[in-house]
Amino acid sequence: METLEDLLRDTKSDEYYLLVNLGNALVRLGQREKAIAFYDRAIELNPNCSEAWHNRGNVLNNVGKNEEALASFDRAIEIKPDSYDSWYSRGFALIDLGKQEEAIASFDRAIAIKPDFDLAWNCRGRVLVKLGRYDEAVAAFDRVLEIKPDDDDLWFKMGIFLRFLGRDEEAKVSFGRVIQTIANKVKPDKYGAENN
Repeated sequence: METLEDLLRDTKSDEYYLLVNLGNALVRLGQREKAIAFYDRAIELNPNCSEAWHNRGNVLNNVGKNEEALASFDRAIEIKPDSYDSWYSRGFALIDLGKQEEAIASFDRAIAIKPDFDLAWNCRGRVLVKLGRYDEAVAAFDRVLEIKPDDDDLWFKMGIFLRFLGRDEEAKVSFGRVIQTIANKVKPDKYGAENN
């Protein structure tokens, strides 16, 4: 049986995707440095593998190598400009580098590609809160709630945020939606038993 190191060394150029998948498995096992080596080897075999660049960027960002992560996301985007995931992940690297405005621009690019990408809208809103741009943040969170109207946790957080802004009537509506959303989840069926 071959070891991971043997696979890393002996994989043929047309099998680069195996290295990407092995890198993904290693990430799930918490072996990030080994995963990076597998992504690097996949990139060596196929420099235009956007998935390897993207995944490499995610791991690098998770271990605090944000500049390298950003470079990986930029390369993934250069290869595949319509990758909303890479634009989204790029936004996280930029946040970690303290580049909030650039992060918003990356989230905006992800949203332009996939308008119903709730995670990008949510992150956009969070960065706007950090920048004190509260009305824009509320608009971003409103968009998330349009996409995911049954997210009781977000309705609750929106209520708290609106109260913080002194928008008490809107906060009451949000808290009412929390109650309504939870009630819909536990509504008894026709036999009186709660849904699971």
